[in-house]
Amino acid sequence: MSKTAAKGAILQVKNVTWQTIPQVGDINFDPFAVDRIDVTTQDSPNNTEEKIVGIKKAANLSFPIVWDDSNAVHAFLLASNGTVQSFAYQGAGAVSLYKFNAIMEVMFENQVKGAKKATLTLELSDGNTPT
Repeated sequence: MSKTAAKGAILQVKNVTWQTIPQVGDINFDPFAVDRIDVTTQDSPNNTEEKIVGIKKAANLSFPIVWDDSNAVHAFLLASNGTVQSFAYQGAGAVSLYKFNAIMEVMFENQVKGAKKATLTLELSDGNTPT
């Protein structure tokens, strides 16, 4: 069984050209989530829950960034807060690149004993599915 390191995932934002977002921490991304609908009834066989597949969910992705006020990509993210932007995600060692539009939210964390950080939350918009 081979193992793959998770370090090396890439997130990009389109600002005229595709630019890699620097200083990103852990990324959690499930681009293929679907609703599961409980259709269990009094006469479900073997006293077992029954489920059916519903509609695809708009994926959410959230990740921390060690913020750099002098970085041009970080400045673009801040200026674009609350808007729909184009993003691309590639997992470490992956061949596939997922491109999607998402509503972006930037939230800052300023700890007394820490680096300036931000959390970016991306919510897929327009009912699109990553391609």
